[in-house]
Amino acid sequence: MKKHNASIYRLQFWFLPCCFLFITISANSQELFYDSIAANIIKLANTQIRGVVDCNDKNAVTTASMRRCAHLAFEKSHRNLEKEIEAIQAFLVEKQKAEQRWLFITSQNHWMQFRNQHCSIYWRQYQGGSLQPLIFTDCLTRLTDKRLEEITEIKELILFR
Repeated sequence: MKKHNASIYRLQFWFLPCCFLFITISANSQELFYDSIAANIIKLANTQIRGVVDCNDKNAVTTASMRRCAHLAFEKSHRNLEKEIEAIQAFLVEKQKAEQRWLFITSQNHWMQFRNQHCSIYWRQYQGGSLQPLIFTDCLTRLTDKRLEEITEIKELILFR
């Protein structure tokens, strides 16, 4: 973490050779701007790793193919999570449950911050290695899948109460 002035910190994440991802965090604010980290990583990976990869093929063992498959798995998990979140929010808006909706959105934002920070712990262990992006993306996918299970339970609770 590099301190640029009293209120702004800049984190530098190494992603792919010659590609850096910067996230700016305001020290004076409670909010951490980690929301877009996963989307930026996916975008960078997709621009760097091209070609057809069969992720069901157990012989796809190159680092590039493993990264690509990991990113595709994360995209799928993230899309499924967003669908469930949108369904819950639409229901809460329809039923005019503003306080519940606010709590739900707030908790989801805090969870995303937690997920990204938690996966950064694993990411740091492989700094400079070619598997670093794969480790980070696998962690994001694993936690997103767990969150999807939790959100599904929350959806059931909200819809049938």
